[in-house]
Amino acid sequence: EGLTKGYYTRPTLRVLAAGREVMALVYAMHGPSEAFLRLPFLEEYSLTMHEERYRAVEHIGLKQQLYLQGHSEYSSRGRIHPPKRLQEDASDEPLCYAPRVDLPGPDAKMGLH
Repeated sequence: EGLTKGYYTRPTLRVLAAGREVMALVYAMHGPSEAFLRLPFLEEYSLTMHEERYRAVEHIGLKQQLYLQGHSEYSSRGRIHPPKRLQEDASDEPLCYAPRVDLPGPDAKMGLH
């Protein structure tokens, strides 16, 4: 979806993989903001780093919050979505994700505990 809307681009790059040069498709931001360009960057992004640090749900949530910031909340009149910063998605900490256990199971009835 991001490709068709022009938010992202999908260029082909030469990369070194397993000791040999190969062509790889990448998914990249089209026209990144100044704030994005000032973030620290990595010389290499390995599969291990991806598995340890990428938080898909949190990443998507932050992108939605960035999009919604400053707009009125749908279900609350007079409330505005708060500001968010792109830097909130640039953690140096490895992923320590633990699923929430306080949510009702799939057999629970809504509103009954």
